[in-house]
Amino acid sequence: MRFHISSGHVAGDYPGGQLAVTIRRGAARERPVRSDVVHFSVPPDFHTHHDAVAAAMLTLVGKHASTVEFNFPVSPHCAELLQRYYPKLERVEPVEPSAAPRRPGRFLGLNFSGGIDSTAVWLILRAVVGDQFRVVTSDYGGPYAFEAAGFGAFRRDVTCRTDLREKGFDWAGRFNSCVPLLYADYLDLRAQVTGHPYTLGSSQVESLRDGHPPSFLNEDLVLLAGGLEELHLLRPVFNSGPMLVVATLAPELIGNAFAASDRPGREKHFTKGLLLRMAFARAGRDTTHYLPQIVPPNRHIPWGEALSRDLRVLHIARQYGLEFVATYCPEIERIDPAALRALSLEFVWRYNTNLIGLMPQGLREAVLEIFHHCGILPFNESDFAELEAVRRLLVAAGVRYDPRPLPA
Repeated sequence: MRFHISSGHVAGDYPGGQLAVTIRRGAARERPVRSDVVHFSVPPDFHTHHDAVAAAMLTLVGKHASTVEFNFPVSPHCAELLQRYYPKLERVEPVEPSAAPRRPGRFLGLNFSGGIDSTAVWLILRAVVGDQFRVVTSDYGGPYAFEAAGFGAFRRDVTCRTDLREKGFDWAGRFNSCVPLLYADYLDLRAQVTGHPYTLGSSQVESLRDGHPPSFLNEDLVLLAGGLEELHLLRPVFNSGPMLVVATLAPELIGNAFAASDRPGREKHFTKGLLLRMAFARAGRDTTHYLPQIVPPNRHIPWGEALSRDLRVLHIARQYGLEFVATYCPEIERIDPAALRALSLEFVWRYNTNLIGLMPQGLREAVLEIFHHCGILPFNESDFAELEAVRRLLVAAGVRYDPRPLPA
C-alpha cells in the first residue's frame, strides 16, 4: 500500500501546541482511500530531525507500506534501514543523497508508561545514573487513561498527548517508540530504554545457549533509522524480573504501577496480579498494604497467540495448578500435566547470561549488582535446559511461535 505523509514540522508550525501529521493511504496508482490527521502535543521551541520523523511515522504504518512519500527528504542511511526492517517497503521518497543522518545525542531516554516494567527501569536508572536520563511518556488518553495512575506521580521531561491510538495507528509497527523518536533531538537523546523483558516481541522461545544473536535485535533498526539507539536493559529477564525489582526496591510504588498495567477485568491485570503475589512472596514482602484486589478476567484468556502472555499463564499454572488456570484459560488443558510438573520454572526469576552483553560494560556491572540484590540471579545449565523444555512443551500443545525446527 502507498502512503503519503505530510508533517507540520517542516514549516515549524505548531498551532495550539500540536504537531499535526497527515497520513493518506491508498493502493499504488490509485487515489487515496483514507486520510487521517494524527496530533502530538509539543512545546513552542520544539525541533526535530527529518530522519527521526520518518522513522517515527513508519512505526505507525510500516508493516503495511510498499511505498512511503514524505513532504521532506530523508537521508540514504534512514531510507536503507527502514527498508531493511519493514519487509514490504520497496521505496522511501524523497531521499536526499547529501543529507546527513541524525546523530545520537548525550542522554538515555526512558520510554515511560508508568507500568510495572517501566517503573522497574526508572528505579534502576535512578540508582545507576542519578538524574542523568530523560523521562518520556506517551499519553494516549481515552481507553488508555488508566496509565496516568502510574506515570502521574513521576516527574517527566516530556508528556506527549497523542491521538495515534484513537486513530488506529497502533497496529503496524513499534508505535510506542513514535514519541521518543519525535523528541530525540529536542531531548538530545542517545538511546531509548524501555521496560521490554526477554519475551516481549520475540517470535520464539530462544535459549540463546549457543551464543547466536537474539532475533529481537532486528527491532532496533527502526530506531537506528532515526538516529536513536536502543539500550536493552531488561531484555535478559522475564516478566517476573521487573516485579522483583519493584517489590524489593520500592514496594510502595507497586499499587500505582499495577493500576497502570491494565484495567480490572482484563487478562493482563489478572495474570500480572497473580505473578505480583508470587514476586512479593519471593522478596519476603507482604502484599496486604501494597497490592489492590485482583479481579478475575471478564472473558476467557486466549492461548497460543502471544508468547509473553502464554508464559505468564504457564507460570501461574505451575504455581496454582492447571485446574485453577483452566477456569480462565480452557485451552491450557492442552498442556501435558506431567511435563509441567517436571519443570521448576526457576528460570523466569533469573537473567539470561547471553544477553547481558547488550548493556555497556560500565552500566552492566551496576545493573547486575541491582539484579543480584533483588534476587535475580544468572542462568545456570538447568535454566537453559528448562527453557528449551518449555519450548518443546508449547509446541507439543499446538503453539507455533517459531517456524524453525527445534534444536537437536
